[in-house]
Formats: sequence, C-alpha cells, structure tokens
Amino acid sequence: MLSFIRFALIALFATTVIAMPSATPTKRMTNAQRMARGLPPNAPHRRISALKARHSAVPPANPGNYPGNHPRDCTPRDGIIQVISSTDNSTLGYVSKNHSGQGKYGLCSDSKDALKVHANCDGDNWDMPITDGDHPDGCDHFGGVVGDHSAGSDFVGGNSNHAVCTGVASTPGGSFASVALSIIGKLTGRQTSTQSSIWSLNDDTRDLTAGWVNHSGERASTFFSYVKEADTLFTHGDPSAFAASVSPQVSVEVNLKLADCP
Repeated sequence: MLSFIRFALIALFATTVIAMPSATPTKRMTNAQRMARGLPPNAPHRRISALKARHSAVPPANPGNYPGNHPRDCTPRDGIIQVISSTDNSTLGYVSKNHSGQGKYGLCSDSKDALKVHANCDGDNWDMPITDGDHPDGCDHFGGVVGDHSAGSDFVGGNSNHAVCTGVASTPGGSFASVALSIIGKLTGRQTSTQSSIWSLNDDTRDLTAGWVNHSGERASTFFSYVKEADTLFTHGDPSAFAASVSPQVSVEVNLKLADCP
C-alpha cells in the first residue's frame, strides 16, 4: 500500500512539471496556440524599429511664394506708371500709352493718356502686362530693351549699361537678357535683347522697383532715369555712370509708382 501511494505521488509530480510552461521559452506562441492552451492572447507588440517616416514622392507646394522664395507682398491691381523725380519728389508725368516712331514710350502730363498696366504680382520679379496702350502683337509687357550704346547687358556699378523701358514679349522669370520681340525691334527691324520679369511692388508705398538679371543669375541693383531730350525712360545699374554717358544735364534720376487708373 505504501509503495502504491509513493508511486502515485511521483506520477502526479511528473505530470505537473511537464504541464508547466518553460520559464525561458525558445519560441513565442501565436495567439491561436495560446488560445488552444487556454492562455490569454499575447500583449500588443509594436515593432518600433520597423517604422520609418514616409516621404511623399511629390515635393510640398511652395505656399504663396514665387520662384526665388520671395513672399507674396502686394495685391494684384491695374494702374498707371507715375514718374517722380528722386531729387525733389515732383511728378514729371506718367508713362504714355502712345510710343514714338522708334518704339519708345515717353511721358504724358495727363493721367488719362497714360499707359495702363496690370501689376500681376505674386512675390517679387514678375511680368507687368500692358492692358491699355499702343503696342504691336507680342509686345504686350512693360519691360526693358538693352540699349544700342550699351556695352553689354549686365548692370554693374561703374558701367553705363542700360535698357530702354518699353513694350516687350514676356520672358521667363530669373532669365538674363536674350533676343526677344520688342516694339523697338518690330519698328526698326533690329534684333533686341530684353527682359520683362523684373518688377516688384511695395503694396504700402506703391513704389515700383526693378531687379535686372545679370548673366551670373544675380539680380543687380537697378535704377531709373528719364532723359527729357529723348523723351525716354531708361533703367540701369549706376546712375552716375549712366548720366555721364548721356550728359548729366539731361538725365534725371527718377522713381516709379503704380498710381490708380483715372
């Protein structure tokens, strides 16, 4: 009898040990295996090392910016170009909607005769389409034509390189002067190098400024002058050098403003 009891206890102990799960399992049981054994499911397991940031194949849009990351700084509007002496702040006139026989816009005293343009800005350095003015087909943007007496098309301090402000074809933003249509070219039969995407507008002061692009791709410091004897508005990179090239007595440094249409 004692031997039978001893045998039964040994058998019961062996069965209990076999049924106990290993303290150091060599393989993780699946939830199905655990459920088959009456065990709760595995705790959620997040494989952090496998998670990676997702990158869109399409770059994010540039919110409200134009090429060159210039912030939007003006409200698109129509207007006329007021020409103001930088010396005494007096108004010399407005860019006329009628060009000369050689394709140059002069000034007019009556705002009703002024060239109308659209300040279609979304940041700096944009085209300025002509909305009401005398121009041949394809020359419907107010821009610059490299002058005949200019030694080159780059505006650099110390040189008198310049451009005539007149009607030109639209040119890509950020591009240096290249051969393109212009009123001057159409009327004279000459090839002309131009730029149109040069304009910027301060929405508070209504100041119109320009940024002429040199061959380096950099925008030069750009100024305006009016030569009364030629009745022509010029843009250039050095007021003193330009004045010396045409005669200081006839060149007046000016600023431009976008005035309201009459």
